[in-house]
Amino acid sequence: MGRRGRHSANTRIETTSGCVEFVSDGPRLSLLIDGRPQSCVDLTDATYLSFGYMEWIDRALALAGGLKDREVALHLGGGACALPRAWAHRYPQARQVVAEIDPDVVDLVRATIDLPKKPTLSLRVQDGALALAQARDGWARVLVRDAFDHGATPAPLSGADFWRHAARVTSGLAAANCACGPAPARAEAASAARFFPHIALVATARTLAARKAGNVVVLASHEALPVADLARELTRCREQAIVDTVETGG
Repeated sequence: MGRRGRHSANTRIETTSGCVEFVSDGPRLSLLIDGRPQSCVDLTDATYLSFGYMEWIDRALALAGGLKDREVALHLGGGACALPRAWAHRYPQARQVVAEIDPDVVDLVRATIDLPKKPTLSLRVQDGALALAQARDGWARVLVRDAFDHGATPAPLSGADFWRHAARVTSGLAAANCACGPAPARAEAASAARFFPHIALVATARTLAARKAGNVVVLASHEALPVADLARELTRCREQAIVDTVETGG
């Protein structure tokens, strides 16, 4: 299905993103940048998703009908390609396009992880905001934003301009990971609601109640979100979560 990586784990390099390294734990490899976990893959199970928010996005896409023949999922931010790799296995007839801005990270991931070949998965050295701005209207069925610059979402990948392009390029579901808690995520949701008719937040109950820092996923869709079904699915995740719908006026 893919090509065998040439580097072993515990490889460390200095890049513009910081100190980048893979750390192994049995068959699992974690990508760290400046000591912060960014992604984790299982070399024996392509569908394994270690991070809770990735599993939430995966469940949301499955309930939205998944990805069909030649449909595109555009990923802004690559990391170790855990979610694109999982979807390439789950939806082999679809296309995963990953834009990662750091060429050293791309080289390290390509050399270490057994990634599916093109066109199933295409990992590109490209600025995520530029990839989105240059994409054709309706080109991607799904958009995932999971990009960070020293722990924060890059400014060009947030706010009204980002969500305007996201609504233009995405024909189905857009999912944006916010790692700074509920307040920034609600601000993102308000921006998204200007361009998408259906918005929801997904996070743990403690995070949404602002009692605990954590990931919040903003889901934006041109189609009605299966909120009740998603709420049930999220109770089955390793990191259980809840859904909070956002009024859009649409």
